[in-house]
Amino acid sequence: MKNKHVRLIAFLIFFQLVACKKDQKQVITAPTPWEADGLGTHLTASKSLNKDYSYYFDQFDGSQYQGINCGPTVTTMAIKWADSTFSKLPVDARNTIPASGGWWYTSDINNYLNMNGINHVILSFTPSTADAVIETSIDNNNEVILCLDMYYALYNPDPTQHTNKFYVTTAPNWGHFLLVKGYKQVDGKLYYEIYDPYTDHETYADNTPKGKDRYYLNSTITDATNVWWKYAIVVAPKNQQVVTSNKLQINSIQTIPVARGQ
Repeated sequence: MKNKHVRLIAFLIFFQLVACKKDQKQVITAPTPWEADGLGTHLTASKSLNKDYSYYFDQFDGSQYQGINCGPTVTTMAIKWADSTFSKLPVDARNTIPASGGWWYTSDINNYLNMNGINHVILSFTPSTADAVIETSIDNNNEVILCLDMYYALYNPDPTQHTNKFYVTTAPNWGHFLLVKGYKQVDGKLYYEIYDPYTDHETYADNTPKGKDRYYLNSTITDATNVWWKYAIVVAPKNQQVVTSNKLQINSIQTIPVARGQ
């Protein structure tokens, strides 16, 4: 009888040890948000100019020119970010500057920002200045509007990730506007945190628009701007001035070429 009790106790101890090991194996560490987004594992720097209200818009809003409405949409997002009381929609921007139903130009964005009292400056945006422009602007609490050829932006076919372009562009001269509202440095790579208006109602499983908080590798954005428009429109919050380097500032938009986006 005594031996039976000893064996029973030994069995129970063994069973508990096995159960503990099994439980330990079942513990799964959840990926960090940037891992889930497809960025990598080791985050070293990050800043996002988020608000406690939504200022993202999908350019595909059912209006007449939705397919080429990235300019009015990005500008509306920038103004809504800069001024929480701003209540107009991208279609209102299009109706104010109709551009004869065509693409908006960088000059149209400049004019619409002026019309709504949003201070901004134009900076040189080249491969040698791009990262400094983005990081300095974001660190100084300014957002950045870029005009680029999205054909040269890297495409990511994974429908669950938040990195790079989620739609296909089949040929060059695919002009587009993007709003840069943050950055992340992950595994030694720099990503620009972007509001891309070209969502066309595509969402993730949680119903978040795919163009919202999209992370584009810095080099792919630099390549795409270098062939299209080598400048950046840096936008300040309402009633504030842009803090930036005078060395990169373009004193007059009339002295540089214009570019357009769809």
